[in-house]
Amino acid sequence: QGTYEDRSSGLCLSCLAPCEDCRSNTRCIACQPGYFLNGEECVKQCPMQTFSDSSGWRCQLCHSSCQTCHGPHSTDCDLCVSGNPPLHGQCPQVNCPLGQFVDGYYLDQDSSCVENCPSGSYANPATQLCEDCSPNCEACVDTSDNCISCSRGSSKLFLHEGRCWTNCPEGFFETQDGSCEACDSSCQTCDESESQCLSCADGFYLEGGVCRLNCSLRTYPADDGTCRRCPP
Repeated sequence: QGTYEDRSSGLCLSCLAPCEDCRSNTRCIACQPGYFLNGEECVKQCPMQTFSDSSGWRCQLCHSSCQTCHGPHSTDCDLCVSGNPPLHGQCPQVNCPLGQFVDGYYLDQDSSCVENCPSGSYANPATQLCEDCSPNCEACVDTSDNCISCSRGSSKLFLHEGRCWTNCPEGFFETQDGSCEACDSSCQTCDESESQCLSCADGFYLEGGVCRLNCSLRTYPADDGTCRRCPP
């Protein structure tokens, strides 16, 4: 058990139970097993608007929107300050009378009611929550995997039909703004622009990056789908 310096007597005195260590006989800095440090006091049970943090044996403050909470996060509410039960374990910052809710608002990660969910999440009307977009999405709408922009990580992603691709699918090319645009109908694959063909659709032949129905003079349609120069 710890001791503290009693300046009035000049002696080292033992901390009083249930203090394990202390600065004075009334100021604890650590508690005996089974007790939680609440400020400078050791208590068996943490008071209202705090929760028992068993990892550090301390009473931690609940979020300001909670009347009571259970942890491990300060926003894990049991009862809201308004007297309302929490919504999915969290208390909205906008408080309504019991049994009512704010229509058109969504609960975000910070337990705040917002009209528009922050980037990286979308508004789910079924749960009234701002829910995370899928990892590849920077922003999404309606569902987690309906992307409207792609995350900017170590590898570049391209947006196509609500999904983020590492490479655009066949028949599309990668644009500078990070989206996939359709190749010209004559191209099977293309690069940099819709008309810069790499291979051709059936019935067309590739010549100089262009897909043609008929090869030009002094060339012939080869089996590999390209126009080859006629032999001399």
